[in-house]
This record gives sequence, structure tokens and C-alpha cells, in this order.
Amino acid sequence: RAQAAAAAGGAGGGGEAETLQMSAGMALGFLGMASALLLGLYVLLQAGYHIVLLMLVLLFTAAAAHALTTLASPLVAAALPHRLRHASLQLGPWGAADVPSVA
Repeated sequence: RAQAAAAAGGAGGGGEAETLQMSAGMALGFLGMASALLLGLYVLLQAGYHIVLLMLVLLFTAAAAHALTTLASPLVAAALPHRLRHASLQLGPWGAADVPSVA
């Protein structure tokens, strides 16, 4: 069995270790599913369904934008003046959004 261990609580933490155990069947199943999906994507692209590639790019772009927003929002909030740190923005029909606070 393949085992992957990750320490809980960060690099300096003394937390308990969490172990993931994966059998050979699970690994082969993952390999088979990934291969089948990639082969299906290849067949769709060869058949002229280029919308699949466009959808992958759009989903990747949305995921990257979300990740950057999550990482950058505390830094932006720290750079804001104190009166704006706890402000909320009006987003029209979607209501108000709070600016993330920095502890």
C-alpha cells in the first residue's frame, strides 16, 4: 500500500499525523479513470468539439481568479486605511460584501 502522511497543524505544529492509505486497486482505478477521461477529451477535440477546450480554459481562469482573490484579499485589506478595513461594498442587486478584516 502507498501511504502519504501530512502533519496536522502546519510546519511547526506538534499535532497528530494524518495518514492516507491507498491500495493498489485504488491507484490503478485512478490511473484508468484519468486515462479514459483524457482519451475522451482527445476524441472530442479531434471530432471538432473545440468548445470543450474553451470551457477548460474558462474554468481554469475562474479558478485562478478565485485563488488570487483569496490570497490577495488580506494583503489588500492590510494596505487600506483603518476606516476602510471594516467597510462594506454595495454590489447592487447582490447586496453588500464586507471587506476582509486583518487580525
